[in-house]
Amino acid sequence: MNQLFPLEVLRRGSKTATPRVVPLRAGPLVMEFESGGLRYIRYRDVELIRRVYAAVRDRNWGTVPARVEELDIQAVDRCFRVAFESVHQQGEIDFRWRGTITGSAEGIVDFHFHGLAHSEFLRNRIGFCVLHPADCAGRSCEALKVSGELGTGKFPLTIAPHCPFTDIKAFTHEPAPGVQVKVEYEGEIFEMEDQRNWLDASFKTYCTPLRLPFPALVRRGERVEQRVTVQLLGNPVEMEASTSAVQKCVVTIDPARVRTKFPNFGLGMASDGEPLTEKETELIGKLKPAHLRVEHTPSEARSEAALQQADHEALALGAGLEIALFLSDEVEHELQQVATTALKLRAPVRRWLVFHVREKVPPQGVVDLANAELRRISPDARIGSGTNAYFTELNRSNLDPAKLDFVCYSANPQVHAFDDASLMETLPMIRATAESAWQLSKGKPVCITPVTLKMRFNPDATGAVEPPRPGELPAPVDARQMSLFGAAWAVGAMKHALQAPIESVTWFETVGWRGLIEREKGSPEPALFPSAPGAVFPVFHVFRALAGAEAVLETNSSEPLKFEAAAVKVNGKTRTLIANLRNEAEVVEVQGIPSERVRLKTLDERTALGAMFDVDTFISNAGAGLQVEGGVARLHLLPYAVAQLDWD
Repeated sequence: MNQLFPLEVLRRGSKTATPRVVPLRAGPLVMEFESGGLRYIRYRDVELIRRVYAAVRDRNWGTVPARVEELDIQAVDRCFRVAFESVHQQGEIDFRWRGTITGSAEGIVDFHFHGLAHSEFLRNRIGFCVLHPADCAGRSCEALKVSGELGTGKFPLTIAPHCPFTDIKAFTHEPAPGVQVKVEYEGEIFEMEDQRNWLDASFKTYCTPLRLPFPALVRRGERVEQRVTVQLLGNPVEMEASTSAVQKCVVTIDPARVRTKFPNFGLGMASDGEPLTEKETELIGKLKPAHLRVEHTPSEARSEAALQQADHEALALGAGLEIALFLSDEVEHELQQVATTALKLRAPVRRWLVFHVREKVPPQGVVDLANAELRRISPDARIGSGTNAYFTELNRSNLDPAKLDFVCYSANPQVHAFDDASLMETLPMIRATAESAWQLSKGKPVCITPVTLKMRFNPDATGAVEPPRPGELPAPVDARQMSLFGAAWAVGAMKHALQAPIESVTWFETVGWRGLIEREKGSPEPALFPSAPGAVFPVFHVFRALAGAEAVLETNSSEPLKFEAAAVKVNGKTRTLIANLRNEAEVVEVQGIPSERVRLKTLDERTALGAMFDVDTFISNAGAGLQVEGGVARLHLLPYAVAQLDWD
């Protein structure tokens, strides 16, 4: 590596060390301790609980970062004890809690929370969160309420718009036949929400109930005491071999399952407002985007200039326009303005997205008026509505899509959690939200616009959003955008988008620190976003490899938290991208390759610099021959590497 791009920066966009992960065991249960919480509580090969942790949420639902201190881990044989101090300090908030976790040989995990407020502040939530994995959907469960009432039910299959279970004292579910796990809660009233609404791959049980007023005042000296207990029921059998055996990771490509109808993709207009340079236009043009998304608010004087700039850039890219139209209550007057403005556009308008400047989902009257007028203005364009925010808002709305061409929503993996593992967990939820949106809209096409690595704005804020503090990037910016991590995440996201009932996806932005290449003038904050002027981010090459796809092949991963793959037909060849989703080298077996003449090209920490600064050479490199026997190849991939396999 070089001084500008040390290994950690190439992998994750930052020199910050990744959290320490400590394997733990409680009798027949295995799990990981990380950053003051537990992850992946398992029995044999069955995941029981995705995560147990505690969060401090400010008045705008922002998660206050935690600093773990005084960590003490004692683990012997089949039991453990962990103690630590968790410090949450941000703005007016100074809250600290003492965590104690014990795991017994009988398969019981006990987590205590002893908190103390060191300042006065407003909060929306403080306390435990327990995540049941999204794979629980459709499985039987039993909820004991605070009142003593015992009810049975199932985790929802279609994403639930509101809490499926409330006032929870204890919760039991069956993650696999013959396996039952019980979670007990003390110190607060808990309820469960379907976090798939926000792209999280889980059902979250949390406190305080949303029916209670928020934000709530926390006074200096106030104490918070909570407890969560996880217990495997029955007489679990310990399987020493199964906990130590190495599971083989397999990615399967199914050449027989080919789809010729799949989403087109476009890009968001750069949010810095500056026009694309000639070089930037040339590079983005290599991706063959179907459209360029631009936001247009007729009530704002500067908005028309941005629309004209987008029109110019779309023409230069050979793309159409996707116009996100934000209307106010003066909808009739604003649509007259839109009619005049639209006459000046030279690029074809592919799609109008009808939104409201204040509402998360526009009122039906606004949608109906806009739909009728826009069909007159742009008879060849498709017209739809939904939300500029999360799928949640569409799921909770009463929007009638009968007269629309499609419904839409945005997606990002960082509404609730921000660590590497949580982001990779979200990938299958792109498909899950699309399938629920398709059912919700009674079979109308679905557009996700845009997909970003971080949320662009906070639609749930109850107070003013604070500007970034010294040493912080702006809220919508994530340094992983310019790294191999970003490319690996994009492979998984693209895989699930390509295999979902989606008409169109808008990805990221064209250029800048929320885009696919760095501006020629460089990063606005090089110490925090350490790219280089004009650098092509690794994620660019994911879209370049899949550009011009003619068909999509189905792929499956036996370990979707480790590997994901996207496969397409392009230029008469089959091309498969396989991404290592972890920050460590992994081996994967690729099955279903119907040819022995396969070329392998890898985007990893050894080749990334060339891919970033000598783009044409990297693209034109056909790769090396790959040994394939009986339709199977074996790959050793470095952290967050992306392998490209091509065959005729």
